[in-house]
Amino acid sequence: MKDPCVLSSGNAVKKAANTIRITSDELLYDHALKVLYSWRHRYLLPLTNFKSFVTRRLKLKDFKSYIVGSRLKRMQSIIGKIKRFPNMSAATMQDIAGVRVIADNVTEVYAIYTALTSSKSNHKPLLPPKDYIKEPKKDGYRSIHQVFEYVSKTHPEFNGLKIELQIRTQLQHSWATAVETLGVINQASYKTGEGDEKSRQFFKLVSAIFALREGTSVDKDLENTPKEEIIKQIKEIDSKLQIISTISGISTTVRQHEASSNDNLYYILELTVGKKSNVLITGFKKEYKEQAESYYKARETDTATDKSKSILMITSDGIKEIRKAYPNYFLNTNLFISTLKEELGCK
Repeated sequence: MKDPCVLSSGNAVKKAANTIRITSDELLYDHALKVLYSWRHRYLLPLTNFKSFVTRRLKLKDFKSYIVGSRLKRMQSIIGKIKRFPNMSAATMQDIAGVRVIADNVTEVYAIYTALTSSKSNHKPLLPPKDYIKEPKKDGYRSIHQVFEYVSKTHPEFNGLKIELQIRTQLQHSWATAVETLGVINQASYKTGEGDEKSRQFFKLVSAIFALREGTSVDKDLENTPKEEIIKQIKEIDSKLQIISTISGISTTVRQHEASSNDNLYYILELTVGKKSNVLITGFKKEYKEQAESYYKARETDTATDKSKSILMITSDGIKEIRKAYPNYFLNTNLFISTLKEELGCK
């Protein structure tokens, strides 16, 4: 069997995805997994460079308040997506590498989008974007998604790889964080349609309230529903499921690996959910990119069957920015809870 690191072509990845779907042979499965890890590894340098482009561009345009984060898609999520979509290969996924920008308000979201897509950078935006602010997803998700084709003169071997840019407001980000937090608690991926129907309806209703607060579109199913009725339905569901108290009552202890500091570039977050939830942060300096990715792979492999753990590799300018860009890994739903209670008229 050939070295999977040599097989990180589109055809090899397509075959690996098909193997992941159908095989019961452990050796074949493990080999296919190595091919997918090798393929994902290709995105690390382009992701780092693209995030730098985004940060430089926003500074050049003199934006004052924003948060930028980036991540490599978790292997568990890649495999889940492959299995949910029979015709999909990791080679055609557009969100293996993702950069997220969080802005103060909707006006800033669109200004940032214009600044990044009108740049003279070599990176090519694949238009049109998916504007889930103007047309929210059925579950209530709101954000702008723009896929870029990576282009580099210094690293042409990566040209053509796709990087997904997400731009959203802090309130939209808080909603997505709350959805993921409840999913972590209940070990159900609500954003991919798992979990109970009432909880999903709760978040869809809350999204509508938040959209009205920000002056944007609500899902078509709710556009003719009075705000008072939406609030009533939210309260009825929460009285039965206690979602607000569940996600506001959980907290994490942050453990920082001794090697972690604010001068690192790559960070691996390891969230463990239980009676005493905690997140372990392990950092690596820029020159240790390969070691960071290897550690990420090792921790994913070691915890693959442990549903209490969630691992993510990100690039960030420091731990303070990590907390802002990825509050779901700290089970932090403060903004979501405070805004929702205000809208519900709670004291």
